[in-house]
Amino acid sequence: MLRWFQTRRHHIKSTPSMSNWIEGKFDKSWSLYVDFDDTCSVRDTIADLAKLACKATNRPSTEWDRLVSLFLHDLSNVTKSLESTSSHSTFQPHVLDAFLEAYTAADAESVKRVEQSQVLQGIPKSSLISKVGLKPGCAELLSKWPGDVAIISSNWSQTFVTSALTDVAEKRAQHNLPFSVIANELELEDDVTTGNILMQIQSPRDKMAHVLRAQKSGRRVVFIGDGVNDLLALVAADVGLVLNSPGSSIFRVAKHVGLPILDSSTDGRGLIHIATWDAIRSFLDFQT
Repeated sequence: MLRWFQTRRHHIKSTPSMSNWIEGKFDKSWSLYVDFDDTCSVRDTIADLAKLACKATNRPSTEWDRLVSLFLHDLSNVTKSLESTSSHSTFQPHVLDAFLEAYTAADAESVKRVEQSQVLQGIPKSSLISKVGLKPGCAELLSKWPGDVAIISSNWSQTFVTSALTDVAEKRAQHNLPFSVIANELELEDDVTTGNILMQIQSPRDKMAHVLRAQKSGRRVVFIGDGVNDLLALVAADVGLVLNSPGSSIFRVAKHVGLPILDSSTDGRGLIHIATWDAIRSFLDFQT
């Protein structure tokens, strides 16, 4: 990862302003890659999977609560380790690299504990339906984007995420517009979850790989994300949009490693902060 950063560190994107794109330069030649939890959805939905398992098996949530507490403790230690070092005024890829390696290790250990506990065992496939709402403006933008759209999520159930985006998928299919959901999946046996997770998007590097693959094929990529695990994909994308509030973990980490997150009205080099999906729609100002 560090070698990639070393080739990329002097090429953090110039922030495009609306005037740069007002004539529709964001067209079907651009791919739109988007995180799901807390980016599209109004809240994180991982806990919903545990609730489904508890309901299906009449188990209390005690074990899930314990696992969440352990993960938050590990994540806090990783963050404290970063914050104990000096902050930087210019982008330091090796510092971000070290932090994300530790972050990935903590997340992988959490997944291991979840699988060992079998806390997600017993959910019928027919129950893997998300009722979570999407943020205002999200479905409309995803439905109308003229190029291909992919949800790149570290959620543990692709089936669950896909169900939340059924309307988007149907509208895009009506206009022959490409749409896909790339996420992990709960292993099934006789259409019931086993408690194991089939992982394909576990680390920030996994998300970045999808961006780089699209770019290698000649496409330009807009990536929209809200969390620390989106940072590599955001940096790799031609345009990286951060949909979160100043003071959130992604802002704190970016500031510490010297990675600018700029207001959308500011010209400069860095990621772009946009507060709402309606603001994203105005900023991209694409032609349908």
